[in-house]
Amino acid sequence: MSVLLVADVGGTHARIGLVGADFRLVRSEVSATRSITSAQLWIDDYLDRAHTPIRGACIAIAGPVSGGVGRLTNGALTFDADALELPCTEVAVVNDFIAAALGVPMLPAAALVAIGDGQPRAGTKAVIGPGTGLGMGILVAEAGGYRALPSEGGHGDLAATNPLEQEVYQHLGAALPFVSWESVLSGPGLVNLYRAVCAVWGCAAEEYSAPDITRLAADATDPVCHQTVELFCNLLGGAAGNLAITVCAEGGVYLCGGMVPALLPMLTSSQFRRRFESRGPMTEYVRPMATLAVVSADLGLLGAAAAHRAQFGRRD
Repeated sequence: MSVLLVADVGGTHARIGLVGADFRLVRSEVSATRSITSAQLWIDDYLDRAHTPIRGACIAIAGPVSGGVGRLTNGALTFDADALELPCTEVAVVNDFIAAALGVPMLPAAALVAIGDGQPRAGTKAVIGPGTGLGMGILVAEAGGYRALPSEGGHGDLAATNPLEQEVYQHLGAALPFVSWESVLSGPGLVNLYRAVCAVWGCAAEEYSAPDITRLAADATDPVCHQTVELFCNLLGGAAGNLAITVCAEGGVYLCGGMVPALLPMLTSSQFRRRFESRGPMTEYVRPMATLAVVSADLGLLGAAAAHRAQFGRRD
């Protein structure tokens, strides 16, 4: 039986694999995105080693897609569904958060960790994911399933809500041409946030990477890193709450992306949930909404398979 080729290409990591008719993922691999010089060569190399016929393909990429053509927002790779030469006719290129949204209903319970007391319900779901960038997506319930909608909400203006955030914002504004949610809620954004917190504290910033900052915050060996990650979690709660009321996400808000598993301990102990719920006159409306962290790396690949089915229909 033939299978689907699926891929999830982010700014840092690119995953590729095969999905069977039962939506079971097999033979998945991960590469550094910067090591890929050509989309065609990367896929060809994988298929040469897989020795498996494919009936279709769907590539999810971290960037806007129009007419089956897209380019990584934080990278140089371009993907064109019509230009890719593959041994199948049904080829799709979609935004990675279209795939992430469509993948949410396919996740097992073990892949989700609840933050707070909200419970998933029927209705619109939203996904938000800090990684190399800040992705967002929307999953609208329809008769017989769901329809995914893209969003570039991560590039909306950052909102400061207390004196510390206002001071941090001033330093970010002096260093960056435009301060968006992605400017702080991403891997590079965490570094931006760290440097701004150092400026507020009046101390010299070390040459830390985002994983360095997260690790030092988790073991409490660096108070500036701890403050930075705590602030990151609080801001993420605010961004998730904004998304929730924008789309009326009664079906829950799902946190995904490469940073989430490492941040999970601090997300649960921070003010993430309080910031999520603090919506002024909409607080009581938002309070029952679930916030769930996705701890599976397979979301994008499963979602790419679901996106292929949505575009071409199911053909087992």
